[in-house]
Amino acid sequence: ARVGISERHLQAAVASTTGQMLTATALASILGIVAGYILTWVLTRPILTLVKVTRAVGKGDLSQRAPVWARDEIGQLTVAFNGMVSDLRQERDRSQGYNQQLLRRNRELAALNAVATAMSGSLALNEVLDRALHAVLEAMDFSAGWVFLFDQAGLRHTPVCSVGLSAD
Repeated sequence: ARVGISERHLQAAVASTTGQMLTATALASILGIVAGYILTWVLTRPILTLVKVTRAVGKGDLSQRAPVWARDEIGQLTVAFNGMVSDLRQERDRSQGYNQQLLRRNRELAALNAVATAMSGSLALNEVLDRALHAVLEAMDFSAGWVFLFDQAGLRHTPVCSVGLSAD
């Protein structure tokens, strides 16, 4: 028995369906690859930025801040990291202030010690004042200075010694 269906028409329908399926598969694959790339970029961008800022902070640059991209766990981590960097910067500034105060106080104490050492000998007043002036200038890292003595009323002063100044 022979049915009146042409084989060419059947092969054309199979070929058309196969082409449509290949086209749909190719489009779905391309769409999946593009979506995967975009999602990878969106998900790794905050982490890579945080790593970059972490390295800068590790090298001592406490002015760096990581941008917060979203309110997810990575965003919360970024907010916590930025807070930690701010706290570190405040503590470093406070520590530097204390160090400067200590250095200034150390210089003051060194000058007082130098003056006390200069005055401990039994020398003439002018010689003691000259030694004390040299000791203070050296301790304070100054290049010039002078000592004046006032009279009993405190109205008239007399130059006793000077360093690094002209006689005029």
